[in-house]
Amino acid sequence: MTECPTEEQIVGDRSALSCIVLLTGTWLSTVGKSDFFIRICLGSHVLVEKGFVGVVMDDKSTWSANPREVAGGTKQQLKPHLLIVDDDVELCEILKRYLEAEDFRVSFAHTGDAGTKAGIEGSFELIVLDVMLPDKKGFNVLKDIRQRARTPVLMLTARGEEFDRILGLELGADDYLAKPFNPRELAARISAILRRSGWQSDNKNGLRPPKIRFGDLELDLGARIVSKAGGPLNLTSAEFELLHMFFEFPGQVLTRDKLVERVLDRKFSPFDRSIDFHITNLRRKLGPQPEGGERIRSIRGIGYLYAWPGKQ
Repeated sequence: MTECPTEEQIVGDRSALSCIVLLTGTWLSTVGKSDFFIRICLGSHVLVEKGFVGVVMDDKSTWSANPREVAGGTKQQLKPHLLIVDDDVELCEILKRYLEAEDFRVSFAHTGDAGTKAGIEGSFELIVLDVMLPDKKGFNVLKDIRQRARTPVLMLTARGEEFDRILGLELGADDYLAKPFNPRELAARISAILRRSGWQSDNKNGLRPPKIRFGDLELDLGARIVSKAGGPLNLTSAEFELLHMFFEFPGQVLTRDKLVERVLDRKFSPFDRSIDFHITNLRRKLGPQPEGGERIRSIRGIGYLYAWPGKQ
């Protein structure tokens, strides 16, 4: 096997095959120890940056390999790339230092127009979006992005502005955080959203996760797509996880604290109504059962129940 190219030689937008050839100096038939990396690369979107080849898997998990390690089969996970859309330059720099220390990559946009363009055209695992921007409302940025991309969005709102939080979730935000906030809390919220959006898959055996069919709904755990009567539904990561949890416990009452801990990955607070907002949006998107019955029923003072089709 020939010597692996240097980092400077591995640049540009290359195909999976050409990346492997560059990395190993050979073709598929004689790769040997690099066979696993080639198998997951073929047919996937390949990113080449700073001497690393990365692939985006079908379940949105991301893998990378150093050119000097690929021939030996070593692999590591890429750092998730975040886009922060906020006009407060000083705050952005503070968050950049903190989040990079927490193993995130961070890019900025300081206007709504720039945030919209980056959010649609860029490749980010998550967008942190401030409601108040100098040229346009963050809600308008969110609407524009949602028309073209499914990237998870965390909204930054003013403390006490419940209307902003409700509107953000209705427009497709995955979660919100009120200013001022502790950077540690922001990092925790980001990590929770990434986990439920499937960025880091814990599927170790290489088998594709199953599809779950329930009445007229189908939940594809691998692609993280929900369809109703064959047509796709545009759900946020929180709404997807809620539906998945309801499918796991059909006909059973799930308490708010259990839903918050499992879906939002944080402790329940009686003053935090975000899970109720997510339920409301999920109900609206799912609509009634085929026979007209309610899908998700409120159990006063306790939580929610997903009704079996035909049983009310």
